[in-house]
Parts: sequence; structure tokens; C-alpha cells
Amino acid sequence: MQEIDILALANRHMAGAENVYLAPHIPAKKEANARKVHASHIPPDDPILVLYDDTVFGSAKVGYLMTPRGLYWKNIMEKPCLVEWRYLDADAIVSDGKNVQLAGGQIHFTQALDVAARTVDLIVKILRLVPESEEETGTGRCGYCDAVVEPGARRCPNCSAIL
Repeated sequence: MQEIDILALANRHMAGAENVYLAPHIPAKKEANARKVHASHIPPDDPILVLYDDTVFGSAKVGYLMTPRGLYWKNIMEKPCLVEWRYLDADAIVSDGKNVQLAGGQIHFTQALDVAARTVDLIVKILRLVPESEEETGTGRCGYCDAVVEPGARRCPNCSAIL
């Protein structure tokens, strides 16, 4: 997954959302705390592109992170989790307004409930950037406008986004 693609989508879907920080404007202390929480499975060179802080006092020890590798999250009183983008199914991600359910796990939102729906939308858009198997469909989808994209295409035929 390309950093620039995730950041472009995050800027479109999450800009101005409460408690959401986008690279390169993630406060250093929040990033350090989040990396410490996820130290067992986040490589030091995996850049944090999106950080949602679900803590009352702003420590960022609970919430979620998006990197080119995948989606990391930590709920209150639970272990940190990771799911790589390639293992997520856009059709199986749902929100009830307080939680986002995905890949057998769940991200809880206690601070900024409006962020849950925006997060689902962002994740689905990111997943559409992950090419579907050509053996299955022969085509993929543009993560920006959702247009059908032929295998090997470098630009979306509808919006000209770089794929």
C-alpha cells in the first residue's frame, strides 16, 4: 500500500475529525506512545499515517493507527491488534456508531463517535486501492472514485488517479 494513497484518502475523509491526526502533523508524544503500545508488531520504519486518539487525556495509548502495512488498534482493557490491509474485506466492515467491526475484531470509539462512520468509509476506500486478484475478477477498483480499472492500468479511466 502506498503512503501517498492512504494520506490522500485520509485527508479527504478525516480532515477536521475530532482526535484524528494525519502525517506529518501527528504530535511526537502521541506517536511515541502509540508506537510503544504496538511495539510488539509495528516495525520502527513503518510510518504512521493516521492516528486516532480515543483517550480522555490525549495520551494516544488507545485508538487506532493506519500505516502502509495495515490497521493497528488498541481498545481499553484489551491487547493491541493488527490486521494487514490484504486480509481485510471491504464488504465485511460495518459500524454501529460506537464500534467498527472488521476481520474478527472490533475498534471501540468512546471519545469521538462521529469518527466511527468516517473510519469505515476511509478503510473501505483504502481497501479498494488493494488490487483484487486477477484470477477472481480480472479487474480492480479505483480507491478514489470506485470506477472499474483494468488489470495493469496505471491510471483510473474515470478520474485519472494514479493507481
